[in-house]
Amino acid sequence: MKNTSEKLAPCTRCGSEQIVAKTWTENVPNLVGTTTVQYSIMVCTNEACQKEFDQNRLKEKEKRQQLQLQKEERTKNNAKKKA
Repeated sequence: MKNTSEKLAPCTRCGSEQIVAKTWTENVPNLVGTTTVQYSIMVCTNEACQKEFDQNRLKEKEKRQQLQLQKEERTKNNAKKKA
């Protein structure tokens, strides 16, 4: 893992500069072997904007988890009805 502070494109939410906070690579299996994929975490230099983004992302994650639990519950209930 490599941490950098390379400046990139402006933030789409507030227009401040974004920086690469963290970069890493992983080998991902595919049909013919593996592919090396490079990932980067981008952060806004405006702390208020980044904090709001992180809060929104957490809310979205919780919502997705809740929807997944509801889906699993429906699937379980449908299986019981068929039995």
